Amino acid sequence: AGNFVVNLLDPGNVRYVNCRIELELEDSATAKEISIREAQFKDAVISLVGNQTYGDLMGVEGKSRLREELLVRFNRLLPKGQIARVYLTEFVVQ
Repeated sequence: AGNFVVNLLDPGNVRYVNCRIELELEDSATAKEISIREAQFKDAVISLVGNQTYGDLMGVEGKSRLREELLVRFNRLLPKGQIARVYLTEFVVQ
């Protein structure tokens, strides 16, 4: 899905996440569907991550919840085909 820099929802602190998200797809047709809906996928990432706090995302559980929620949101955007897994291949909170 790409690289993202998103501000976190931390009152009084200016924090942001710099992350890279990669997808495991079932087939090449799904890749085409994703490229057609690139703006929707980016919006889903920004909307979800931008409503998280530092505490929400830290630790194994926080990242696991983020991957699961992204998977659900991404698959809802696809009329056919499915994403098998979401990977956070880079993840830095500053």
